[in-house]
Amino acid sequence: MEFPCRYVGAFFGLSGKVLAPLTSSERDKLVVRQDPLPQYSTGSIHSLMKKRKRKLKDAFAVVGVTMMDLYPEVSWNFVFGEVNPDKGVAVLSLARYHPEFEKCWKNIFNGELDSWTAKTAWSTLPVEDAPLFGSAL
Repeated sequence: MEFPCRYVGAFFGLSGKVLAPLTSSERDKLVVRQDPLPQYSTGSIHSLMKKRKRKLKDAFAVVGVTMMDLYPEVSWNFVFGEVNPDKGVAVLSLARYHPEFEKCWKNIFNGELDSWTAKTAWSTLPVEDAPLFGSAL
């Protein structure tokens, strides 16, 4: 996670730091649906990110990154990420960047991304995070 943190920081001209992953008690608070694959609700992640942001005195924004698929509303199939600029939080899913996502989504959620897929996924971070800064790329 150090590389994407430096990459996004350089892109926006800010320093950043990698926070600890969610604890098991925090993960238990996430809204998860099975339709047919497991997906996290972006709203529940935003709530957790907002709590973490409040504890950081110097944070402009907090961005969560996950290998789980995401959905913003029940009527939606999925999203790659979602930003809430008013709260200064965002979440990005790397699950669908995995080359085997369509074939074996059940097995990838704890997997590692190969270097090409990781670079492709990380290159979307500035685009996904741009609304935090009041711009669209």
